[in-house]
Amino acid sequence: MKLKRTIPAFRSETEEAEWWYKNRARLDKDFVEASKAGAAKRLNAATLKACLAASKTRAVSIRLPEDPVSPGA
Repeated sequence: MKLKRTIPAFRSETEEAEWWYKNRARLDKDFVEASKAGAAKRLNAATLKACLAASKTRAVSIRLPEDPVSPGA
């Protein structure tokens, strides 16, 4: 049985992007093997909601007018 891969903590988005890029071949191979073995998990709505609820970060949307009025006008 293979060990579960751990994703390290990153200091920046650049460092994270580099890690994913450098490890893409190995991760792709692991994904294909897991899919063929039936071990890949599907993300359903309930699981996604639970993950988002447990997350420390939140997505925020801000609507701005297309033609903002300049200050003092």
